[in-house]
Amino acid sequence: MYAFKCDKYIDLLLDYEVDDEGTSMIWRTTFTPSHAAQPAQYIWRNIVIDRKNCRVLCIDRLLKDGKTFGYVYVLQGETKQIPNGFHWDVTDQRHMLNVAPILEEQTELSVELLKTLTN
Repeated sequence: MYAFKCDKYIDLLLDYEVDDEGTSMIWRTTFTPSHAAQPAQYIWRNIVIDRKNCRVLCIDRLLKDGKTFGYVYVLQGETKQIPNGFHWDVTDQRHMLNVAPILEEQTELSVELLKTLTN
């Protein structure tokens, strides 16, 4: 997990949105966002699947006073560089049931950050 802060607004179309209760709304495959800029009371999330490196990146962005804050969560699966121990490919669709609870835990961390920023 990596935390980041940017002194300006990052204008990137979201995959889905999470509110301060942890409720998710998928945008990318369902709707075009009705708002051009990210509302401060929502987390905008992007999921990047890198099959070549067996990696899933979950990027959560939050807005406060025109600045972007957030987390990048890295789920690393088995690669030729990491062959020892028990590993599984997080990009394999057969393992999505294992990836989903991890993303839920990460959502809880981001919701806590959102609540901290809004208070």
